[in-house]
Amino acid sequence: MSIVMMGARDADVRYPNASNDQHFSKVGFVPLVNFYVGYNSGEHWTAILEGDALASEYGRAEDIFAGLSTI
Repeated sequence: MSIVMMGARDADVRYPNASNDQHFSKVGFVPLVNFYVGYNSGEHWTAILEGDALASEYGRAEDIFAGLSTI
């Protein structure tokens, strides 16, 4: 099951060169799709993949975790 959640974004784009250093900062909210997948092997471990992600023509945001859990 996927849900949409809101995440805060803080973007700072910087263009440095020899004579000038420009940067643009923007803070805003971004809707992210949340996902979780778990697989229990029946033994003593579980594989987990979970995260929040979204991509568009303006950029992308992701926070993804993959790991193993043991009992």
